[in-house]
Amino acid sequence: MSKLLASLRVRLLFLVLVAVVPALGILTYAAREHRRLLETGVEQESHAIARLIAERNGRVIERARGVLMGISRLPSVRAADAEACSRDLAPLVAGAIDLGNLGVVALDGEYFCRGGGGRRVNLLDRDNVRVPLETGEFAVGAYRVSRSRGVPTVGLGLPVRSDEGRVTAVAIAMLDVATLQRDLDDMDLPEGGAAVVLDRDGTILALRPYDVRQVGTRLPPALHAGAMEDRARRAVGPDGVERIYGFHDVWAGPGPAVLHVAAGVPIAAAYAPVNRILRRTFLAFGGIALLALAAAGIAGERLLVRKLRALLAAARRIAAGDYSARVGLEPGREELGQLIGAFDEMAHSLESLSRQNRLILDSVDEGILGVDREGRIVFANPAAARALGRSVEELLGQDGHAVVHPTRPDGSPIPAAECRVLAAMRDGRVRHGVDEAFRRRDGSAFPAEFVASPLVDGGAIVGLVLAFRDVGERRRLEEQLRHSQKMEAVGQLAGGVAHDFNNLLTAIVSFARLVQEALPPGHESQPDVREILVAADRAGTLTRQLLAFSRRQRLAPRVVDLAGVVRGMEPMLRRILGETVALEVAVRAPGTVVADPGQLELAVLNLAVNARDAMPDGGRVVIEVDERAAPEPSADDGALLPGPVALLSVRDGGVGMDDATRARVFEPFFTTKPLGKGTGLGLSTVYGIVSQSGGAIRVRSAPGQGSEFRILLPLHAEEAAPERELRPGRAAGGPETLLLVEDDPAIRAVARRALDGAGYRVVDAASAEAALTAADAFQGAIHLLVSDVILPGRNGWDLARALEERRPGVRVLFVSGYARHASGVALVPADAPFLAKPFAPDDLLRAVRSALDAPERPAAAAGIS
Repeated sequence: MSKLLASLRVRLLFLVLVAVVPALGILTYAAREHRRLLETGVEQESHAIARLIAERNGRVIERARGVLMGISRLPSVRAADAEACSRDLAPLVAGAIDLGNLGVVALDGEYFCRGGGGRRVNLLDRDNVRVPLETGEFAVGAYRVSRSRGVPTVGLGLPVRSDEGRVTAVAIAMLDVATLQRDLDDMDLPEGGAAVVLDRDGTILALRPYDVRQVGTRLPPALHAGAMEDRARRAVGPDGVERIYGFHDVWAGPGPAVLHVAAGVPIAAAYAPVNRILRRTFLAFGGIALLALAAAGIAGERLLVRKLRALLAAARRIAAGDYSARVGLEPGREELGQLIGAFDEMAHSLESLSRQNRLILDSVDEGILGVDREGRIVFANPAAARALGRSVEELLGQDGHAVVHPTRPDGSPIPAAECRVLAAMRDGRVRHGVDEAFRRRDGSAFPAEFVASPLVDGGAIVGLVLAFRDVGERRRLEEQLRHSQKMEAVGQLAGGVAHDFNNLLTAIVSFARLVQEALPPGHESQPDVREILVAADRAGTLTRQLLAFSRRQRLAPRVVDLAGVVRGMEPMLRRILGETVALEVAVRAPGTVVADPGQLELAVLNLAVNARDAMPDGGRVVIEVDERAAPEPSADDGALLPGPVALLSVRDGGVGMDDATRARVFEPFFTTKPLGKGTGLGLSTVYGIVSQSGGAIRVRSAPGQGSEFRILLPLHAEEAAPERELRPGRAAGGPETLLLVEDDPAIRAVARRALDGAGYRVVDAASAEAALTAADAFQGAIHLLVSDVILPGRNGWDLARALEERRPGVRVLFVSGYARHASGVALVPADAPFLAKPFAPDDLLRAVRSALDAPERPAAAAGIS
């Protein structure tokens, strides 16, 4: 029943339209033709008025241009005499009553000279200044309220040229909008006519009928479009009256128009006869037609059109990807109502499925791209957009191969036939890559791991899905870990070798000293013994370098200025570098740090020698000391804490290094020097000293461009204290009882021999347990524990604490080749008495006497940091 009723309403609507529309169409056509003839005459009249106003405004512009031309040719302007220029402009200001702000503006936008008063402002943002400077042509600006006088104006500017033709300044003037309004008010317009003068952007400068609120605003859109297109049209003016407007432009030379003029003639009187005929006709035919159409329209709208419109709108939103769209009407029992219900159910299912898929794809960290058969990207998730440096919207529709793959080194694109991703779409097989180069928007490439899977529909390949991940950070971390592990392993090996070698050297040095003292002066074996001691000293230097690299040496840090260290070494460095190498020291800041001065000197010396060896034909070495608020971020900074740093740079102009050499430059025993010319420990020693001091070292080098080593250490706020000269005292003995603990029999024997010879009473042991047993068995007082740090079982520090519990107040002297574990943890307190191996008997005696004579301090009173 409802379907039949709807069909009847539609048929009735068509019958009414067939009866009414032809008659109304004929009358409308006749009236329209008559009105068209009337409009043609009115258009011609409005064009003529607009042209006349434009000519008057053009003359105003030309007068102003003539004034500016005169200013630009003034000798004072061309001579850049500001004072004379201001005097010359004064009579022009008095005569040019229509122009304000006469003056000359320099290239920086500031007034060079000015004919009148007012606030001085920078005019470089004004078109009448900027355009002449850029184009060298006369320019008329847009509507502006003068910043110096506060009145609406239009700026004019003419370039001032030098004798060589260069633009040196801009002569400017401000044409008051009131001048254009007065000129427009003097025009004779038809009754009810209107006129408006616009700037080049369509802003109202003057208008009739005058309304101050309209000045500085835009015309109604329809009228504004006609003014910009210079085409007559019918429109409602700013005063709300409908007119036919004609337009004309004002030109000031090549380029766009500088002013637009619109003139309108009212058409109400001309249309009055035609309007009366139409009104009567429509009243006659419209009464009945409206009733019929209203009845048919209401029924059709309510029963059919409204529902179909809502259904169509919802379908279009879903097609555009908005799966939340619904019809928004209550489903009915008729066919259309059932269709609405089924549509909403379908939309709900699509929305649920789309939301689930989107959540899955947006949550994964891998980039996912969907590519169609033509290679265009049809889907991209946020992770893919981030990795490629683009937005999702920007990726859609792009050529996938061109977006993802970088170009070759010569700038040519990689052919699609060589693309491993697109290969999956060619043969239907899944492709996997572990180190493919993908491209970001800025042109940079990154290594990617990807899986390209073809999309197959009905046996045909219709596209592919590309899943990828940026593995650049993982590769960098893996390489950094491998390098760190390698350096740590080499450091442990070097530290272990140095420790064992120090034990041997201690025995060699000590026995050699004893032999030297036992031989009478002038004995024929004295030179041999001295050679043994010299060789042992050189070997000791080698072990200290190994310990420095492994960061297991004991430092004596204090507040020191890098500038003072470098200045103090300068004479020695000049001698070492030789006459063919020029040394330049640049101290820009003190560079106060906390470090061991002796180790800093060793680091500077090694870097200077390395720079000298890199320049076999001579050159220049520059050592620089400076301070920085913060270092540039680097993955190789190690333990360097954030904050201000002191910089010590050593730069040479030598042969430089390639990437492979630079990667291994701090490895111990690695050297590019000929056999016998170097140990390969100089730079590794520097690396260990800087690392153990809490700093970082960086290298800049390229083949043929020299090298620069930059040491960065945390900057210290306090000033360095003056250095006191310390002289070793004579080795003295005493009657005290010492507990000597050393696992190496040779060192234990020579140490006991030296201590016995100095008058001390010595109880010795080879291990911590044996030492505790001996201490328990000894009845007298034990004044000092002299213990190796590395012992079987317990170490020296554990022994000292255990002995402190048994014998409170016992003093301690630690002896070792190094004072830190391979992990970098200190094995003894930083302020504990310490004697480094290798040592001579006199060194041992001085260290023992110093420990005994020091202020009373329990052996285990300090902690290990």
